[in-house]
This record gives sequence, C-alpha cells and structure tokens, in this order.
Amino acid sequence: IKIFPHDRIGISGHSGSGKSRLLRLICDLDPHQGEMLLNGKNYRNIEANLWRQQIALLPATSQWWHEEILNHFSTPPDKQLLDQLNLTNDILSNPIHRLSSGEKQRLAILRLISQQPSLLLLDEPTANLDKDNVTAVENLLVHYCKTNHAALIIVSHDQTQLQRLCQQIYQMNQGTLTVTEK
Repeated sequence: IKIFPHDRIGISGHSGSGKSRLLRLICDLDPHQGEMLLNGKNYRNIEANLWRQQIALLPATSQWWHEEILNHFSTPPDKQLLDQLNLTNDILSNPIHRLSSGEKQRLAILRLISQQPSLLLLDEPTANLDKDNVTAVENLLVHYCKTNHAALIIVSHDQTQLQRLCQQIYQMNQGTLTVTEK
C-alpha cells in the first residue's frame, strides 16, 4: 500500500484477523520482514524513536502512565481543541482514574496529534464514544490530516464510519489485505 499526505485509509475485518497487528508492524513495534518507507527513506535507516515521532499509534485502549493528565502532554492542549472534542478545560485538573473511557480516548487522541505525526494509526478510536463525540473526533481527524499534510489509517468495525471518513477501505482476512469497493 502506498499512502500519501491527506490519505485516509480504513481497515475492517473480523476480530483476530490481524488489523491491530498490522498497525503495530507499521509503527515498528513488532518484528517483521516487511519494507516501509517514509518520505522515500527506509524505516531500517531511521532511528526507532524518530520513526515513531512521525508515525504515531493509538491502540484500542489508551495508555496512561501518570496520574495527572497534564503530565501526559508536553504543552497543555489548546482550549479550542478541547472544545472541539466536547471537553472542558477543567478536565485537565482531574486525575486519570476519574475520567470515563470516552474522555480518556478523546484526550489520548489530543495527546497523539499534539506530537504532529505524519501518519496516524488509530485502532478503534471511537469505540467508546456516543454519536456526537464520534462526529467530533472524525471532524478533528479530517481537519488534522488536511492542515498538517498527514495521513491516517483507521481500524474500525463500523463500516458506516469507514465510508464517511476514508477514501479507501481494505478488508483484513487472516493477515491479508484486500481492497473493498467504496
């Protein structure tokens, strides 16, 4: 697969078919024999930390290692971005354990894009969200890709979401990707 700036690629498939593993491989978190290029440079010639600055993975369950939310951001999230995701500025003073799964997921998305990666790898990023927040996240992702010349690969079981969000959709079946009609 070739992915260009502004591309939004969707991947669907049965549980256990290899979708999440593919994202981990692209992010170079699991050993593999595949070839990946970023702006013409082979990933084997780029230090892992520099690769992962450009290619960012958000797993299905967001990870939090500090008790305080702000400790997860190099700079506090912009109030406008918080508003866009239906979050209030005071949420930043709450400890992680007081947040809902949906709040954690939206904050994890903000944390991810604050690093300004060239490629977003998102594994079921809206699974814990209600309809309004799904729309808010989708709008934020499209805007991010357009304004930052970034690409997106999203794994989702929600075919309607993939139709709305992606220009190209692939089906994963036993570790093999096939393109589907859009």
